[in-house]
Amino acid sequence: MAKNHSAAQLTGSWRTEIGALDTYVHLWRYKNYSDFSQVNETLKKDAQHEAFNKQICSYINRRENQVCLSFTFWGEPPVRDANHIYEMRSYSLKPGTLIEWGNNW
Repeated sequence: MAKNHSAAQLTGSWRTEIGALDTYVHLWRYKNYSDFSQVNETLKKDAQHEAFNKQICSYINRRENQVCLSFTFWGEPPVRDANHIYEMRSYSLKPGTLIEWGNNW
């Protein structure tokens, strides 16, 4: 996908070993929502991508997408080699508390 869509950059790809096993995570970076939308619209019309999806779907139990924004004060994450352990977290915040939560962080 990265070869055909310069707006999408594969930033990370790994499988989980703790928690939900047999889970694979692919982290794609887009500059903005327009790039994200453009890539997804292009993929919907891509016959090779559709054929791959049909082939791989027999092996998949569940798929999920998330669009996430990083906090500007954390800056850009550095590129790292493959020998790292990552912890993925999600937070559910009360509406209207994002800035307060970010400042406390």
